[in-house]
This record gives sequence, C-alpha cells and structure tokens, in this order.
Amino acid sequence: MREIKFRAWDGKKMILLHLDDWTFFNGELCHRNAPKYPVMQYTGLHDKNGKEIYEGDICKHNEEDDAISFVVFSCGCWRFNSWMPRSMKVFDLKEKIQVIGNIHENPDLL
Repeated sequence: MREIKFRAWDGKKMILLHLDDWTFFNGELCHRNAPKYPVMQYTGLHDKNGKEIYEGDICKHNEEDDAISFVVFSCGCWRFNSWMPRSMKVFDLKEKIQVIGNIHENPDLL
C-alpha cells in the first residue's frame, strides 16, 4: 500500500498537511491550511539513512562525488532535476542517496 503524504513551506518552516483538509476551490484541489504555500508530495521512498524523500528535497547521490540535485515529479515518476546529465529516477538510486536539505530551507546547497 502506498503512503500518501504532503508537506508545505510556510516561509519559515515545513508543515505536514493532513489528507482530511483537502478541498476543491475554483476547480483546483487545495489544502485548507496552506492555500498559498508551495506543497510537496512524499515520494514513498526513504534515503540510505531512512529519511523520507519529498518533492523538492536536495540529495547527495553517493559518497564518491559531490553531485547533488533536487527531486521533481516528471514523466510519470520521481526524478532528479533536469540539469543532471541524465535525468535519473529516484527509485533507481534510493539506497545511495542522502537527503541533505530542501529547495526552500537550503537553496544555498544548489
């Protein structure tokens, strides 16, 4: 069974969003507690340390190099951002990657 979770950046901190609080407004699905905030979905995967991986998370790919990128949903799956030489799927590297931050709290890592 797939776990569906969301979080949002409120400008100061990440907040978890409960599924019960989603509603339709003007034809769009939105969250009652975070209508103006960027919302990020949980990928259903964990990094090598057991940390949950969310859309927008910045990840280090392995111990051998300093390659980092952030998680996006593209072409029907979770991938690393497109500036990578090859847009890799998060699932393919989940045992090697480490979440080191996210694009909202740690933009300086990019």
